[in-house]
Amino acid sequence: MKTIKFFSFAMLFALALVSCKDAATASTETATTETLTAEALAATKTTVTENLTGLQTMVASKITEIETALATASEDVKADLTTQLETYKKFQADLQAASVKVAESTVENWTAVSTEVEALHTSIKTTMTGAAPAAETTN
Repeated sequence: MKTIKFFSFAMLFALALVSCKDAATASTETATTETLTAEALAATKTTVTENLTGLQTMVASKITEIETALATASEDVKADLTTQLETYKKFQADLQAASVKVAESTVENWTAVSTEVEALHTSIKTTMTGAAPAAETTN
């Protein structure tokens, strides 16, 4: 009976050692994967930030263009230009908020942030290319 208890104890001890060794290996592999993911995220965030900056420049230019047109527009055109101006000012605020979200994003929440930024980008590009009237574009 003592022999069986001894071998049972030895077997449990061996299993515990193997389990600890596997856990240590898994945590090292996970840390390496997270580092690579963090590096990839940093590169992606840089690209997205550059794109957002470009969009902000385009929107600011469009706002200036609309304000100039609004100053010399007739009364019947002013309502449409005012609506467009409000839309582009909203885009400008949304882009600033998106820039903050991108800067503060982490690996865990990147999917949600990138989806939101992509939707905003699509909305702005659609409005700027004239595929949809500015007044009908929503976020």
